[in-house]
Parts: sequence; structure tokens; C-alpha cells
Amino acid sequence: MIVGIFFVYYLKVSANLSTFLRVILMAFAAYDFTDMFFSIKLLLEQRRRNKHK
Repeated sequence: MIVGIFFVYYLKVSANLSTFLRVILMAFAAYDFTDMFFSIKLLLEQRRRNKHK
């Protein structure tokens, strides 16, 4: 029974694999972008602080 459910789930996943991978890639890209954005923001803030000194 569990194997049957797993098999159906596997078929569904393999059918939606391209969209699933696309979603994962988009999520990774968004995560990388926000990470990059925050690091740039931190760098800019540090530069501003250094200028004020």
C-alpha cells in the first residue's frame, strides 16, 4: 500500500520534475540574490560609517 502511494507520488514528481526543478532553481536564485543584496547593503553601510569617522 505504502509502496503504491510512493510509486504514484514518484510518477507525479517525475511528471512535474521540470517545473519542480525550475521552482528550486528560482528559489536558489532568489536566495542568492537576497544574500548578495544584503551583503552589498552591509558594504555600503560600512563605507558610510568609515566616511563619517
